[in-house]
Amino acid sequence: MHKFVAPRGLGVGSGKHSAYDVTVFASCNIDGVFVALRLELINFIGIVSLRLLPPWASSVLYGWVGVVLSAWAYASPPAEYQLKAAYMLNFARFIEWPVQRLPPGAPLRVCVLGQDPFHGALVALEGRVVQGHEVQVRQLDGLEPASDCHMLFVAESEQRRVAAVLHQVANKGVLTISDMDGFVPQGGSIGFVLEDNRVRFNIHQGVLLRDNLRASAQLLKLGRQVVGGRSPEP
Repeated sequence: MHKFVAPRGLGVGSGKHSAYDVTVFASCNIDGVFVALRLELINFIGIVSLRLLPPWASSVLYGWVGVVLSAWAYASPPAEYQLKAAYMLNFARFIEWPVQRLPPGAPLRVCVLGQDPFHGALVALEGRVVQGHEVQVRQLDGLEPASDCHMLFVAESEQRRVAAVLHQVANKGVLTISDMDGFVPQGGSIGFVLEDNRVRFNIHQGVLLRDNLRASAQLLKLGRQVVGGRSPEP
């Protein structure tokens, strides 16, 4: 399995901009996170079995745990998209929407347009709270509801109509994200790129300004490329 590593400075913590948020992926990859979760589960099962089960039953339980975890490993989403889902959660922490577009306490709608490549990794963010906003993940059936989203991932399956998609959501406070080639030059907000097995991202600052989305200085610093200092035409 390929290991995709995030650049220093953007993590996957659950709080505000904590030290955990900005350092956890400095030298870690998603495989390491997966291993840590498996170890936590094994430790929990061990404590329960020692307290509640006789020795022979504990041995049988551990055997089944190994089988289940092996199946879990093979069924898990590709590491690349687990990491991209974590990035998207952090983009929400480092982007500020106008208050009329995202009032205090309102849900943060994260949408996917096209064939979902996340295989559940993005849906796993459902219910997380970011800057006081509960995350709601939606798979869109068509282009019309896209304007109601705060974050819109445009899948590669939509490449032929990407211009129409970007025109539909222009000036509506929608942070558009994709990993298709040339997304940012075409007018997307943030485009994922793979560089030496590392997930990185380009930012179109002009599009953010046009849509009244304010990116933190830290996010702009972490961008592989930041283009467009002025707002483009919609």
